[in-house]
Amino acid sequence: MGDVIQFPLNGKQKFVENEQERLANVKKYQAELCLNSSIELTYQLFEEIQARGIDLSHKKDLDKEMLMVCESIKSCLMKASDINHPLQKFTNQIINNEDSNIFINHWKDYLNRTVD
Repeated sequence: MGDVIQFPLNGKQKFVENEQERLANVKKYQAELCLNSSIELTYQLFEEIQARGIDLSHKKDLDKEMLMVCESIKSCLMKASDINHPLQKFTNQIINNEDSNIFINHWKDYLNRTVD
């Protein structure tokens, strides 16, 4: 009666054994979430833009610009999650503080707007 039968894990991992492993798992999850969310949000954004009448077809050779939008969203999400992305350094070089402050103040106003 004292024997315990070990059931197969079916590919599932064991429980996290230490804090370092837990934090690594959290970062891995956050990175995957940033990647998946950035792609999904980019597709939704482009679909909305096209619905409003701006043609984003490949006839205009916009591939790199469209990918840059996706990478920018991913970089923002990763920075919010304390994960490095190559664009973060580049962004600091091309975006000045004044423009950044204007944008964030407009964003805060937008968040605090009253909805009728």
